Amino acid sequence: MNLNSYDKQLADVRLANLRAILEQRNLTQAELADMVGLSAGAVSQYMTLRAQVGRSFCRKVETALGLPEGAMDHVNMKVPVEPIPVMLPSTSHAGLSPLHLAFIDVFSKAAKQGVITDAYCLELMQNFISMQAPTDAGQAVSPGG
Repeated sequence: MNLNSYDKQLADVRLANLRAILEQRNLTQAELADMVGLSAGAVSQYMTLRAQVGRSFCRKVETALGLPEGAMDHVNMKVPVEPIPVMLPSTSHAGLSPLHLAFIDVFSKAAKQGVITDAYCLELMQNFISMQAPTDAGQAVSPGG
């Protein structure tokens, strides 16, 4: 197997993370294999470098262990967190329909009043999906009007 520098580094990181998972979670190779639906022999091949720890196997491990997707591709499984964009007031609403603006306004006012519940969000989304504009976008208490 001929790997370029990046692939070699990625393979090394994935293998180190695989070893760390087994150690930190006190799992045997057979237990991990069972969790991801592979044979113990397949996991053994990864551990002994007879097979490259590939993307498919890593995603199975991440899913089985509840890790974020791509965690095994990062040193110490520390997935970079993308910052949440800050919503700044804008004077330009180009591309937004009046219905979109009403939805944003209703949701924003409800958030400020602290009245957002799962039921409220569900009703608001149902109204939006069915394209029913609220009768008064200025009132946040009831998403339907």
